[in-house]
Amino acid sequence: MIDSLQTRLERRIRLGGSNVLRHVGQPSLGVLSTASKRQVVSILGATGFDAHVSLTSPVARGERVTLMLGCGSDGSEIGSPGVVHWAHAGTETCELGILLQERLPEEFTVKLPGCERNSIRYACRVDGKLSWGDNNAVSMDAMATNYARDGVCIKTALAPEVDTPIVFRWNAVDRECRVAAVVRWVIGQNQSFLVGCELTGNLGYELSGIEI
Repeated sequence: MIDSLQTRLERRIRLGGSNVLRHVGQPSLGVLSTASKRQVVSILGATGFDAHVSLTSPVARGERVTLMLGCGSDGSEIGSPGVVHWAHAGTETCELGILLQERLPEEFTVKLPGCERNSIRYACRVDGKLSWGDNNAVSMDAMATNYARDGVCIKTALAPEVDTPIVFRWNAVDRECRVAAVVRWVIGQNQSFLVGCELTGNLGYELSGIEI
């Protein structure tokens, strides 16, 4: 197949394990400010309270930052304070997930055409216990494989039915953590299942292990 410009622009690639698909094209640019420096970043995704950026110098998870975004059409820009909750290091660049303090105005949104998601998924590996049923009658080892602001995907050997309320528990450094959710979809994967859950009363960023 001829690798035309249009083909390259329309091709989608999977970000380094983050389960986010994007077009390969010229990304929007922004400026990320930390306590010690400012640097230009590529905006891979920005919607709701989420910003997903690529940059050359790493920034630590938990660091407070300010992301400057430009609308472009009228030259306006905004500065959004936030905290880095997710980071993925590549060979030449690194990617960050930033939880913003305030919801982005619609004109600053950057996402795939036709994408209806209002939050961005981030890959993780959090081992814990998945429980459901009366008094959590069923409980088994499980692993959270990605999270978003309003959801989590859990890998488990036995899947609850759709619309089942569940609890996922895991151990942090000094405490047990938990999120409550409702199962929205189930996909079989070899000898296990991926269980997509909508969070109820929690935010998915809690799975990042940082103080938000």
